[in-house]
Amino acid sequence: MTVVALCETFDKVSSLRCAINGIGRIRLVFCVTNNDQTSSFTSRLIHSFLRQSSGEKLRIIKWIVWGRLKILPFPLHNPRSIRCIKSFSPDIGLHATSVIYRQELFDYFSVGVLNAHIGFLPSYRGRSVMEWSIFFGDRTAITTFFMDPSIDTGERIILRIIVDGTFLKTRLEKKNYLFSLDGIMYRKALERLLKDATYCLHAQKPEGGLRYYVMSDLFLSVVDRIIHSSPQSGK
Repeated sequence: MTVVALCETFDKVSSLRCAINGIGRIRLVFCVTNNDQTSSFTSRLIHSFLRQSSGEKLRIIKWIVWGRLKILPFPLHNPRSIRCIKSFSPDIGLHATSVIYRQELFDYFSVGVLNAHIGFLPSYRGRSVMEWSIFFGDRTAITTFFMDPSIDTGERIILRIIVDGTFLKTRLEKKNYLFSLDGIMYRKALERLLKDATYCLHAQKPEGGLRYYVMSDLFLSVVDRIIHSSPQSGK
């Protein structure tokens, strides 16, 4: 099974490699694309590279030489990026970029593209879902599912876990912690799919959930007060 991780920085390449590399029967490759046209792609990559340990720098260079890490100075949906991804004949993609994917991209993955969404699907789709979960008194969660062109409506959910973030002091710490678990979630989902390629924990329907939007500063201040007043926060 060929798995292509779609990334934007070496930081994400390194974290996903550490979490996923070594699973039997999986060939893991990376495509780093330039999805932010407002700043220098080269400069961002250099700074990202310099943040890595000496050992990780060497691994990045080796993966580039081996052809398992492609650096593409184009947006993800640029025809040259698409051709590169297609050349791997990928089975599964891993979402680690800041863009919304088009159907054209999904069509090149024989199984689909996984997303580790920091919300409980189908109840919490869209933006600021961690914050909305806290606002409504629900537990924070991560759902790993196969994407479609719409927002968090992909039918096939593979993995869903409740995450205890009460030991963290701030909203930003909680959110960064949830995002940091994507590699673990992807690994668990891939291991499950290797055992049963048709596995589906839950089949969600587009009309079966709610979509949320970016939370306003007013509501964010309420969430901050909820976090601050939590008995376990900061312990």
